[in-house]
Amino acid sequence: MEYLGAPTVLGEALGANFDGSVVVGRFYNCQPPCNPSPFRWSATAGFEVIPAFAQAIGVSATGDITLGNGNGGWIYSPAAGVTHFPGNLSFEAISADGLTAVGMGGYYRINEGSLHNFQPLWPCSFNAPVAVSADGQVFVGIAVQTCIGRTHAVRWNLAGQPTDLGGGFTAIDLNHDGSVIVGEGGVWLDQQGPIPLAPWLKLQGVDVPPGAMLHGAIAVSDDGRTFLGESWLATVPCFRVITAPPTASRVCNQMSSLSMTIGVVGEGPFSYQWTRNGVPIEAAANPTALTPTLTISGQRSLMAGDYACIVANACSIATVGRNTVELACPTDVNCNGTNDINNIFEFLNSWFASSTAADFDSSGTVNFNDIFSFLNAWFAGC
Repeated sequence: MEYLGAPTVLGEALGANFDGSVVVGRFYNCQPPCNPSPFRWSATAGFEVIPAFAQAIGVSATGDITLGNGNGGWIYSPAAGVTHFPGNLSFEAISADGLTAVGMGGYYRINEGSLHNFQPLWPCSFNAPVAVSADGQVFVGIAVQTCIGRTHAVRWNLAGQPTDLGGGFTAIDLNHDGSVIVGEGGVWLDQQGPIPLAPWLKLQGVDVPPGAMLHGAIAVSDDGRTFLGESWLATVPCFRVITAPPTASRVCNQMSSLSMTIGVVGEGPFSYQWTRNGVPIEAAANPTALTPTLTISGQRSLMAGDYACIVANACSIATVGRNTVELACPTDVNCNGTNDINNIFEFLNSWFASSTAADFDSSGTVNFNDIFSFLNAWFAGC
């Protein structure tokens, strides 16, 4: 154990850089409740008092920039000293790169010397951001609509634009790029939204004890895998593939190809294998069968079937993007789901343009026989 100051000094460490070589906080020169003073301790310079008010609450990853509060926010560096800000600006966090400080009054770009405001989520509301991503691009916190007493978690981008993360969830911390956000009420994931924490951890393969009440987390690591609660720590070895809901497609008469794309949630890299009617599609015949987007070309009747994609990553395998492809009525040229007179006009437009889509009898040429074949089928109905 190492004392950061004299053993008789009463104080609290409130922040540290990435390797613990710089620690910041507050200490008391007298017995509380007297006012504290901020300090900075480094492995090279030892304990030093920062000539500012109250407390130092955060420090950049390199330890060069210290953030604090007291009669307004302030920023300190050994080279530049202390920069004070107005009393209505109360800092809460600093980005790991030391370029962005965030608090109740907005965010301050240290390298630019510019102060920016966050856009309100609602009328008669105020913003309370509490954390910033490592690169200073994403901010999280809450918005409170005072006129009706509504509180929601919020994610802001560098332009100050808010994204409503919903009620029943308070954003407290985020990973390096803001794709994983934690707080009371669960975890928020990019592309998925807020999710109850305990069921999600179980889904990711974490051994959650039966009956464990994991209402939320207070911190998350930069890689978004390790979560800290009031009395627990959990690490997700790998984000598993999340299945997608089934969809359906229709192949119309004029279509010469059909494409379907899946969006996968999880941790890459991913491998893909598309199937048709449960049978893997040979990559030698169709190279897109091993990609997120499957493209089917050729004879229309061979496009129909039940498609799915088997996606795997380092820790899971899932069948996603189930898609039932049906053949539309041959005379439903405009693919609107009905065999109405508009299809005749659409077909004739294709025929006069000598489009291959007008080769209705599949003879290889577009001629008057296609018109007769089309009209016979149209009057027969589907």
